[in-house]
Parts: sequence; C-alpha cells; structure tokens
Amino acid sequence: MASLADNEAKRGPVAPDALAARELVRTATASREELVEISLDAIDHRDADLHAWAHIDPSHARRQARSCGSAGILDGVCIGVKDIIDTVDLPTEYGSPIYRGHRPTVDASCVSALSRAGAIIVGKTVTTELAFTEPAITRNPIAPHLTPGASSCGSAAAVADGMVAIAIGTQLSASIVRPASYCGVLGFKPTLGTISTAGIKPASATLDTVGVFARTVDDLALAYCALAPPEELQLAELARPPRLGLVRTAQSDQADTSAHDVFDLVARTVEQAGGTIEDRVTSPPLDALPHAQECVGTYDMARALSHEQLHAPQLLSATVKAMIQQGLEIGPGERAAAITLRDQAAYALPELFGRCDALLTFAVTGEPPSRSSTGDPVFGRAWTFLGLPCVCLPGGLGPNGLPIGVQLVGRHGTDQKLLEIAKWVIQRLPIHNTGKSI
Repeated sequence: MASLADNEAKRGPVAPDALAARELVRTATASREELVEISLDAIDHRDADLHAWAHIDPSHARRQARSCGSAGILDGVCIGVKDIIDTVDLPTEYGSPIYRGHRPTVDASCVSALSRAGAIIVGKTVTTELAFTEPAITRNPIAPHLTPGASSCGSAAAVADGMVAIAIGTQLSASIVRPASYCGVLGFKPTLGTISTAGIKPASATLDTVGVFARTVDDLALAYCALAPPEELQLAELARPPRLGLVRTAQSDQADTSAHDVFDLVARTVEQAGGTIEDRVTSPPLDALPHAQECVGTYDMARALSHEQLHAPQLLSATVKAMIQQGLEIGPGERAAAITLRDQAAYALPELFGRCDALLTFAVTGEPPSRSSTGDPVFGRAWTFLGLPCVCLPGGLGPNGLPIGVQLVGRHGTDQKLLEIAKWVIQRLPIHNTGKSI
C-alpha cells in the first residue's frame, strides 16, 4: 500500500484511494483528520486553476472527521457531492444564480447514506447550470483547455486530480460516462432506481440516476454498497474470463477513428487475455433509442423547470431557455411513443445479450472536445433510457495522448457482476499497466 508521503510526492497532496484510506484509519496509520487535511490541501493547491468545487467548508469537514464514531465501510474516505444534491450543512445552488445561497433543510438520501457509512463530505462539486448542457467553469485536469464533460464535471475532475477518492454525480443522458472518459477515471451508473434520488434537483423521474466516480473499481464498489445494498459488497474473482457482446449501434459512425481504435484495442485485449468477444446485432428499436431518450429527457426537463421559467427567466442562460422551449413543443403523445419504443427495445434485450455476461460499446465519440462544449451524449442515451447498469473505464489514449473511455453495459440488476467484469477487464488493459497516472 502506498504511504501518504508517496501520494503527496506525486504532485503535491493527493488523497489516497478509498480502500487505502479506510485501511489507514483502521490500522491507526493515519487519522481521519489527517486524511481530511490532505484533501483540503490538494484543493487549496490546485482548485484555483481547476474550479472543480462550488463550495468548500474546511471547518465542517474537520468537524465531521472529529465527530465520526462509526467504523463504517467508508470510514475516513473524503468525498465530493455534485451541487444538485441537497446538503444541510453546505449550500446547494444547482449551478444556477437563481439559487445563490440556497440552504436545504434536509440532506438528500444519498448524502445521509454516505454519512452513515463514515464518509467525510468535503464539499460540493461544480455542475453545469441546473445540470444541463451550458458548459461550467471546471477545467479538464489533464488538458485545461478542453472540456471535463457534462453536468457531473466537477465530480469527475476532483477525483481525477486526486482531491478526493470518490465523488457522486448524476446522469440523465451521459453525465457520468462523458466526464469519466474525458478525465480518465472510472464512472459507474447503477441500475435505474437502485439508489434513491430523494433530495436531488429533479429533471426526469424516468431517467435521473445517481452515479459514482473513482479511480479504482474497488472504490466504485465501496461507494455503491454504501449507497444501495444492505451490506458490504465483496467483488469476487470471475470463475472464468468474461464473454462480452461487441455492440456497434447505428450511431457508431459518429465515433471518430481514435474512438474506434481504442474500442478495437479493448476487444483484442479481452480476447488475448482469454475472454470471448461476440459481435451482437442491434434491433431497430434500440438503434432509435438515442432520439427517443432525447425526446423524453427534453420533455421532462422543460416541465421540471417550470418554477425557474416562471419566476426567474432573466437568470436562465440562452442555452437552457432554448432547451425549455424545445421541450414545451414536444407533446404528451410524442413522449408516449418514445416510451413505447423503449419498451420494445427492452423486450429485445435478452436476444441482444444472448450468452454474454455484459456488452462492450462506445462511451464517447473521441477525445475531449473544447471547453465550449460538454461533448456528445449519444453513446449514453440508449442505456440510460433502458435503465441498465453501465461502467465507463479508460480504454486507451487518443492521438493527443488523452484518455478515451469504453462502456460496459450489464443486464438490469446485475450491478455487482458488472463491477467484477469491469475489474477483470481494466486489470488487463495496457493503459492500466503502464505504471503512469492518466
């Protein structure tokens, strides 16, 4: 296990991974207070340039460390929480001037679950305006002139930069997948409904999903079992190498050459390591899902923002105003047709998976684009709409040396199995075995 000194020698203070932090506390090698100071020092050193954090309260973080009396599964682990998730002790401004200084009266369910598990909530991470597509101020920690991704950008950047071990985000289309890929970390979107969304600024009850960013699969599993299952999740070694279905949807031509190269590299690596790759044929309803998901998401979002539109339209960006208008032009019948299409695609899932343990598909169209965009969510839409668990993992590097993720998709409710497969795959990828930090 790396020591705290080893971590800090990398680029100044770097928070240890969650498993390591917990072990340091349990063996009295480091105190919770020391771990908090490492995260706070990292933020103090680098966030003036990165802008991953919307709100930091060092005194509150230190009080949590001193008062924690439970040796929970996240004991001593420093965590960031996306700023659309309600917190009593920290402002929750939803990335919008409409809510400047807003203080909720109740913690979101997921925040309470993390606290029960012994986590230390260091602060609130930056989100895009109301968690939609207007780019935020956060920079990509690998390439500051490029986007860190979508609405969960601050969470992904904070983890990638080593400010915290784990951060919580949300996904409506691909807001876990894109930031994970662009920042070179792991992102996990569990099965829809597994983690409560109570206390989170709603956009779509049909799509909203709580997710997790971390630097290791084991840390994803720790956070997941604090948020969802009743007891600690132990990732088992696979009894055999996985059988993955290779899925190229009708949108695959939107991925650039570098994304295809990384995708093919991951597939070859799995086969060379003893896994099985099967080409899977998608159904017409599945290929049509990205447009249908966009229809439902935009319809729901426009109505979820009725209060903001009515009472503070002057504080909404032109981007959000345009999205609201687009959503209001979609009728209930069009939304219902999109839901029907989703149900048809879901009916065909058993045939799509076949004998496969999980599906391997694209996560993003390529390397991160400029900061004027949050990237294209096309490869997250279908799987989010279907409510399936997904893990984005760094698959390789593009021509500019920037990370490009791939996506593993599991059957509904197979979250633990999907994490076990993700761990098997990433341990064998060249990018994982270079010995270098992404």
